[in-house]
Amino acid sequence: METGFNGFGNAMKTLGIGTQQKFDAWYNKTLKGREQFRYNIDGFTYDQAQIDFRYKFAEVTDSVTAMATYLDLNSPALPRGREIPMETLEGYIPRQKRFETIGENDLRRLAITEQDITNAARFVGESPYPDIKAMYRKNLLEFAAQFPESHAQSVTYQVGQMKSNFGLELTDVNNPNGIVGVKFKSHVPESNTHVGEYYTISDDGTVTYDETKHPIQDINKFLRELLFDGTYGVVEAEGDEMSFCTFMGHPDIVRAIGYLAVQGLFTATTSKSDADQRASEAGANVMLVNGDNAQVLVGYFKRLFPRVSNVKLHNEVVAVAQFNETTKKFEYPLLKPFNENVLLFRPTGNIGTIKNVAPMRGNNSAFYSRMFEGRGLIETWYNPETKTEYWESEMTVLAVPNRPKKLHRFLIGKSVTVKYTAVTSPTGNPKTKGYYEKVGDSYVLTTDTTVQESKTYYTKSYV
Repeated sequence: METGFNGFGNAMKTLGIGTQQKFDAWYNKTLKGREQFRYNIDGFTYDQAQIDFRYKFAEVTDSVTAMATYLDLNSPALPRGREIPMETLEGYIPRQKRFETIGENDLRRLAITEQDITNAARFVGESPYPDIKAMYRKNLLEFAAQFPESHAQSVTYQVGQMKSNFGLELTDVNNPNGIVGVKFKSHVPESNTHVGEYYTISDDGTVTYDETKHPIQDINKFLRELLFDGTYGVVEAEGDEMSFCTFMGHPDIVRAIGYLAVQGLFTATTSKSDADQRASEAGANVMLVNGDNAQVLVGYFKRLFPRVSNVKLHNEVVAVAQFNETTKKFEYPLLKPFNENVLLFRPTGNIGTIKNVAPMRGNNSAFYSRMFEGRGLIETWYNPETKTEYWESEMTVLAVPNRPKKLHRFLIGKSVTVKYTAVTSPTGNPKTKGYYEKVGDSYVLTTDTTVQESKTYYTKSYV
């Protein structure tokens, strides 16, 4: 056996996967499971692969069957046909890639590791080959697994954005090393976005509820109108788990939970204001114990909004590779595929299709395998002139709602940024006016009851 390490190509030969057929078999046995990494496409299914990068398909619509017509005995009925409105949805399917190179410096580091293993084994009179083989296997698996994992996260992010953002927009945040400023439409009408904003949450974590708004009344009215004609079907709700728990803390909802949790709060001998106060206290106790227990809160949600058959909450995250120009290293911030502060109302079952373009191979000398049931491709090859090994994967897919008019989202909250503004010529009592002082890198409420000329006071606002 050769022990001179010259790349993962050598590692694959050592592990018995040095041919195209064996590489394909190795991927399907070892890496196929990584296609499920942080993978969630609930409500969407893959369409058949196509050659063109543009998609075009008919929107799924519901036909309405009318009653029979009353006529006299000898009159013929008017032929109706089937006048089903057909609307075409179309757009462009983007390509996503992952590309890695293994240069001479990378190979030398691995060669040093191999040498250390060899020296240690020979020092105790043992063969180094089992440990070297284990090292090859571990390094190759950890390296190659990143390719299907990357695409799984990208598809998850697409689906989450189409459901919560009603579109996918490529930005410096979610696609820092690729194209930006490109938007992919969901074809959902703008009128299907409903602004509730029942709370604001600041970047310092402060939640402020708008008690002038009534989410139970608003959403139940919306659901009643949505289901009025009986053609919508069964309604499901989806949301970010943390945002859902925050929403359920709205005073209207807390009070309603109190009424549900403790029977008999309102009787003929109690005033409504007294009953409401006791219900709010009871609801606050429920939230104190179960405010972070999403499943308990889902139970109350379904009782408060009985037209919703099921609630699906999201807590998955995906990572983004972002190059730091200062440190010259990659950083991996996390993003939520499903936006915060959004509640989606949708029909149960399938609501979208994932359009995909069949991959085509360009390098016949490379080892390759197809990913995601043939929808993606992973390849590796070595260039002896540059002493560099190349690994590349690609998928060309786009999640598109196929029932866009049926999707509705409530913007249940709003993220805001805390802003501190210096007060010019302060007067009166700084403490009662709610002024802040700056202490180090933070701001604290002042305890001064008179203006101190040596201090700068600040007001706190949200933008």
